[in-house]
Amino acid sequence: MGSNQSQLRGESVVYIDEEIPNMSPILRNSRVYQENGGDLISTFRSIPEADTTAKILKSSAVKYANKDCLGEREVISPDNFGSYKWMNYHDFEEKVILFSKGLVLLGISPGDKVGIYSHNCPFWQISNYACHYSSFVSVPVYDSLGPNAAEYIITHSECKAVVVHKEKLKSFMTILPNLENIRTVIVIDSSIPETENKNVRFFTCDDIMEIGKEKAFALQEPSPDDLAIIMYTSGSTGNPKGCLLTHKNIVSGATGLGCLGASITKTDVYLSFLPLAHIYELGVELIMIAQGASIGFYSGNVKNLTNDLQALQPTIICGVPRVWNRIVDTMKAKIQALPKLKQLLINSSIKMKLKAIKSGKPHSEILDLVVFKSFISVLGGRVRLIVSGGAPILPEVYDFLRATITPNVVQGYGLTEVAAGLAVQEIPPLTPSDTGAVSITSDVKLRAVEGLQYNPRGSPMCGEILVRGPHVFKGYYKDEKQTNDCMVDGEWFATGDIGMITSSGVVQIIDRAKQLVKLSQGEYLSITSLTDLYGRAEGVQNIYIYADSHHDFPAALVIPTSSMIKEWSARGITDPVNSQSAKEDLIKNLNEIAKAQSLRGFEKITTVVIDLEEFTIENGLLTPSMKPQWQSLRKKYESSLIDAMESKK
Repeated sequence: MGSNQSQLRGESVVYIDEEIPNMSPILRNSRVYQENGGDLISTFRSIPEADTTAKILKSSAVKYANKDCLGEREVISPDNFGSYKWMNYHDFEEKVILFSKGLVLLGISPGDKVGIYSHNCPFWQISNYACHYSSFVSVPVYDSLGPNAAEYIITHSECKAVVVHKEKLKSFMTILPNLENIRTVIVIDSSIPETENKNVRFFTCDDIMEIGKEKAFALQEPSPDDLAIIMYTSGSTGNPKGCLLTHKNIVSGATGLGCLGASITKTDVYLSFLPLAHIYELGVELIMIAQGASIGFYSGNVKNLTNDLQALQPTIICGVPRVWNRIVDTMKAKIQALPKLKQLLINSSIKMKLKAIKSGKPHSEILDLVVFKSFISVLGGRVRLIVSGGAPILPEVYDFLRATITPNVVQGYGLTEVAAGLAVQEIPPLTPSDTGAVSITSDVKLRAVEGLQYNPRGSPMCGEILVRGPHVFKGYYKDEKQTNDCMVDGEWFATGDIGMITSSGVVQIIDRAKQLVKLSQGEYLSITSLTDLYGRAEGVQNIYIYADSHHDFPAALVIPTSSMIKEWSARGITDPVNSQSAKEDLIKNLNEIAKAQSLRGFEKITTVVIDLEEFTIENGLLTPSMKPQWQSLRKKYESSLIDAMESKK
């Protein structure tokens, strides 16, 4: 996503082979040899001297001073929004400086933590960069989680001040009495709430910037190794863990994430709707700011996303597979509602265009103008690049997007602990099954995992991915044990993901080391792998695979699709949760996947429990990054699954 990209495709190549048993050679991206003498690249090549987020904004505020930077829609009424209103790069930095000075004059000092409790909006980024201009530490608070998680993050990180969006204010006020360290609350609104709390000062964002005008002084800028953010992970297996990320970590992570052979320029427009409290979105927006692109924020409710797309007409969209699945399902439903002749025309055109794309041949522009124009318009009409991350994209969804929207659909792989940028596909993408070569800022090697037959010195190399580089975090805040547990030899972060290096030099994620279960007969089962496979079965909307050491087979909790429920209803099955026929239908569909994938006997599903409540972020069954919330799923479904398994004995 950066500028000045080479035309040569990067590959994962051997950097050095230490010949350690059960460990692969160390791999680097071939680009670092082509472009940097073999050394890792840790800053944007367009601004190599910018090694902090503050320096990146300072540079862009000069280069792109009058260019639109941050935009949000005019609010006409709570459910009615107008066109996008923009602030340019110069004005953005001016607000950042005033906000930063205001915080200093209120007593916030270098190293102090400032929470940001809001959905994506201009003042999210103004608050974030204001912290970084004065060496404060920003603490994103997941606005899609409940008040309990917010209270935990704000308390655990020892925030001294919190910036709160008006839409989160009601929730925030319920936990404020429990936040002993908070003395300053800044509201993203035109007014402050009435309260009897005499220990806390309330301000609006405009108040803070007015305070910042009162005195002229120099801000204390950070160094690359200064802490920039405590970014809390989603907490899929317990309380959120606070990842300590320095400026060097964040800049180098974004540098690695941006190496996909598609230069971002000041003509690009990016839609911001994935949570900025997640490292994926934060890194992408840093890339946009570094390259002078425009960032338009969604209106705050995903239900309005289609309307936001029409108003913004972005050229770049980043999302997670769950978002793309829904978009494609909606498009396919519209195709199926058309007359048979039109369906045939569209489906034939999709096959024709895909064939051209996959063979590297030009495709007909007439197809785009005539057949696919209505599909392209769904995303605003100008999208040239789609980036998917967080989980593997389904091949059929990938192909549909490439044919109907843009051929440039790429995937990346990363974690909060490595500031997102571990691997990314390059344009043109070759397949939906990989995540591209290791990034230009990463050293990667693979290690063997007990209980799994993956060989890090085999052909292809397979094993748990270990990574080192300038983007690797400094540890978990106040958690030395978990920090030590995830670090190998003090410098390698153990991801817990099983990777394979393909013959073309790219990384393919094939399993999860930390979701292994040893069955009663001694065989190991990969919950993650089975979840991904069985999640593709017909009639399955969501699935949770359960196994333990007391049983010799797994069981599945299935949320059926609406079409499956309609099919049952037509057959007179009105209570699928308690219907044996409905369960047998799902078991049959799951077994078709098992057969197609040649799964072993102990990996097959013979026991199913049905529920009708879809997994969502709101009910706590998905993390904000759209991954299964394993702890919550186990808590909700374990007893019913065990009962079902016991009845099979």
